Amino acid sequence: MSAGGHSRNAYTLTTCATQCTTPSRRGPIRSSRSHDDRPRCRSVRCCDRQPRHAAAAVYRATRPARQVAMNNRLLSPLFVTQPAPAPPKASMLNVRQCPPQTARPLIAEWHSRLPTTQRGPWSLAYVAEYDETAFAVALWHNPSARTLPQNWLELRRLAVAPDAPHCTASMMLGRMRRHIRAHRPDIVHLISYQDEEVHTGTIYRAAGWTIEHRTERRQRDRTTSRPNGRMYRTSINGGDPDAAAKIRWGIDL
Repeated sequence: MSAGGHSRNAYTLTTCATQCTTPSRRGPIRSSRSHDDRPRCRSVRCCDRQPRHAAAAVYRATRPARQVAMNNRLLSPLFVTQPAPAPPKASMLNVRQCPPQTARPLIAEWHSRLPTTQRGPWSLAYVAEYDETAFAVALWHNPSARTLPQNWLELRRLAVAPDAPHCTASMMLGRMRRHIRAHRPDIVHLISYQDEEVHTGTIYRAAGWTIEHRTERRQRDRTTSRPNGRMYRTSINGGDPDAAAKIRWGIDL
C-alpha cells in the first residue's frame, strides 16, 4: 500500500486530450504535433498511433529473412564480413561449443518444426562452422521427461543450414558425442526425439544411435488445470509438434 492508502498497482484510466477516446494507463498524457501539424498522443495505447505500429509490423513480416540468416551466420563479424561458401565435405566443418545466444537465432531460421526456443537455461550449445561461418547449431539440456535419469543429456534442437554439406547432421552428432564424453564425465547417456511426421531418423541411424521408445500421436488439452490446480504450460511452438508421434533415440557414452 502507498502512503495515500492506494495499492502500488492501482492506476486510473484517462483519455487522450487530442480527440482520442481510447483509455490509457499512462496518465497524465501529453500531446505533440506531427509533421502534418496534427496533435498526436504519446500514449502507447492511443488509437492515433496504431497505423504507425501497423506499418512497422508489416515491414518486419515482409523483410527478407535470408539476409537476417546470413548476418547471423558470421561468428566473428568484426573480422569476417562475408559468409564463406559451404565446404565440399561435412568432415571439413569444425564443431565447437558456442554461447546459446549464438545458436538460438539460427535455430529460428533453420529448424523445420520447433524454431522458437526459450532463452535458457541450456547445458550445452554447439556450432559447426567453416571459416567462421555457421552451417549447423545444436542445443542440449536435461531430459524433458522428468522420470528419466538426470545424468542423461537430451538434444533439444539440431538445425542445419540449407546449403550445408551432405551428412552434416550425422557428422555433428558424432563429434558432439565425443566432446561430451571427454568433457562431461557426469553424463552417461544421450537421447533425442524424432518427429515422425517430418523426419525418418536417418541422421541418428548413421551416427550409431538406436531406437529406445516410441510414443503414439496424442492431443493434449492445455485449457484445463492440473489436479493440483495449477495451469498447464503452453507450448511456444504450438500444439501440433507436441502432439506428433515421436521416437526416442539414444546412445551410451
